[in-house]
Amino acid sequence: MTRKLAALAALMLFAVPLLAQDAPEADPQERDAALALPRALATGDPAKARALLDGLDVDYVEVAPFDPPTLAAAVRAGSVRLIDNVPLQGDTP
Repeated sequence: MTRKLAALAALMLFAVPLLAQDAPEADPQERDAALALPRALATGDPAKARALLDGLDVDYVEVAPFDPPTLAAAVRAGSVRLIDNVPLQGDTP
């Protein structure tokens, strides 16, 4: 297992998605910017998701080879790191 894949596996097993409103140190502009993450993942496509995250500091947007495949992403909105994922249905891009 590659290092990147191992990190994604750890994320999927242990990370709980952090919602923007749960980040008390984020200012209102950062919270608004963070709302792009769930919208981006809802596309189900890594390239489209990355495009929707323009303006945020993107750590990764990857499809993890789980069953079912899962689109996972981590971004930074100011000083807050947001991590989220969605299981993909059907064929993946």
